[in-house]
Amino acid sequence: DVITEEYVNAMIKSVKDFGPYIVIGPHLALAHARPEDGTKKLGLSVSVFEKPIKFNHEFNDPVKAVFCLSAVDSYSHLNVMKSLVNLIREENKLTKLYNAKNKNEIKKILFNE
Repeated sequence: DVITEEYVNAMIKSVKDFGPYIVIGPHLALAHARPEDGTKKLGLSVSVFEKPIKFNHEFNDPVKAVFCLSAVDSYSHLNVMKSLVNLIREENKLTKLYNAKNKNEIKKILFNE
């Protein structure tokens, strides 16, 4: 209940229209759309893939993890982006994330548990 199906379609359309701009770092993507495309509330999810996905990004393919952001305004969007930049800087943490086998491992990595 965080985003609508229209939001998902808007994310897909953006990549089709503008290319792999959501690939923000090595093996890492941040999927998002505009709040008016179907955001219900602030949210962030992550999917880690056993088989990486090719987005045809020149430097950062294949993508091993995709964060999906649902921001209600630019302030919340920027705060989440700041947190993700900090995550990208921690190469060891990203490697652990890419190798995680279940959601409990992912939570421990992301929340420093």
